[in-house]
Amino acid sequence: MTTTTTPSWDAGSERFRLSTRRMVDPLIPTPDLVQTAAYHPSLSTKGHGKRPWLEIILGTLSVIGLIAIVTYLWSHSGTIATVVSALAAGLPLLFVTATFIWIDRWEPEPKWLLALAFLWGAGMATSLALISNQSGQALLGLVTTTASDANALTGAIVAPFVEESLKGLGVLILLVARRRHVTSPLDGVVVAGLVGAGFAFTENILYFMNAGNMLVLTFVMRAIASPFCHSMFTSMTGLATAMAITRLRGRH
Repeated sequence: MTTTTTPSWDAGSERFRLSTRRMVDPLIPTPDLVQTAAYHPSLSTKGHGKRPWLEIILGTLSVIGLIAIVTYLWSHSGTIATVVSALAAGLPLLFVTATFIWIDRWEPEPKWLLALAFLWGAGMATSLALISNQSGQALLGLVTTTASDANALTGAIVAPFVEESLKGLGVLILLVARRRHVTSPLDGVVVAGLVGAGFAFTENILYFMNAGNMLVLTFVMRAIASPFCHSMFTSMTGLATAMAITRLRGRH
């Protein structure tokens, strides 16, 4: 006599159960992660007050820097070249900023924070980098035999250190001073990415204005082939800073 038994899924189901341990992507905030990242009394920005002094100061300095560098470029190349270069630089900017805003949809940051990050990169970091790079090139010109050697050394040694330091300084100030808005490492990537996008925008204007007959090639190389370079470089600083903030907060 043959009997048919109905398999009991409960009997061996333990093999197929998901582990009770939560697997959380460190870059994507979940509701639990966001809740645990609420401010801790010892880490919150006490005495913030009604007036956002930090935002006013950083925003003002960044706008002044942006006006200064645009005025500098305009005085050297004229209105038409400045406008055309700005429009060309704006095309990759739209794509890059849209990408980071899309990434930020998981837990949107305040719009003022994103705008301030962009202004720092476009104005403050770029203007200071231009001054520092030119000063470094002048000093290297004293110890090198040709101007091309000084220019090459500036691009290989001075510019990377200066530019990443200035962009990273803005990221550090924004994330640490307003760390109550940092709820996951992803926030650091977004803020730093927009700092890099702002820097690339102003720098692209400078490159396009000086490209001459090589404008099309320069546009392809910078706007199409590598629009995310500055954002990716700076996002590593933002990632590390935000990870440090969230891990430090989690120990309290």
